[in-house]
Amino acid sequence: MNPLTAGLAPLTESSARQAIADLRRADPDARWLAYEGSNFSAFLAAAGANVLSGSKTVPDLDFFRQLDPDGRALDIYNRYALAVFHLPAARDEVRFEQINFCGHRVFLHPTHPVLRAAGVRYFVFPRALENPSADGLQLRRALPERRIWIYQLAEP
Repeated sequence: MNPLTAGLAPLTESSARQAIADLRRADPDARWLAYEGSNFSAFLAAAGANVLSGSKTVPDLDFFRQLDPDGRALDIYNRYALAVFHLPAARDEVRFEQINFCGHRVFLHPTHPVLRAAGVRYFVFPRALENPSADGLQLRRALPERRIWIYQLAEP
């Protein structure tokens, strides 16, 4: 029988995990956020990143209250859930959508001040952004073979 770690080589020895590890070493206090799906959130967490998106047993209510100070979407995000983040149509838009009982979408731009205040500096997308500098981001690593593009928040 193979040892358990042999089965994890695609994760533990992947170029994507190494890219994440390198960025984490250089900026250990940074938080991460994955866009347009849940798989990258789980991968980031498995790679040791402090990730805001993805499955959460207990939601980060302090974070969500800053986005929703009136509590209008409290029923959507105040639960064990999978939080899937998406780019909004407008940079200042913040919107929550229920997917099902245990999942919701959060439309939030990477440069939103609440993300900056929460220490989120790295963003993972399953595709290349057309004009990252216009979105306040800079490309740090492109791994197209893995469909992973890692962007960092550009300095203001």
